[in-house]
Amino acid sequence: MLSFKTNVAEACIQTVSEAMEAIGGQSFYRKNELERLFRDVQAAPFHPLPKWEQYVFTGERLLAE
Repeated sequence: MLSFKTNVAEACIQTVSEAMEAIGGQSFYRKNELERLFRDVQAAPFHPLPKWEQYVFTGERLLAE
């Protein structure tokens, strides 16, 4: 599951960034839903494990089997 978390987090960040780019400066106003989504997805890489810690964890688990 954790191995997919990194991929999903990166895809979400890219999607929200592209949506904000399409809308332009309006997307940075608090009244715009994208502004909240942008703040939310920025935290995704740090929860529950940062990307490289997740790679180490997954690698150790695979090697232990």
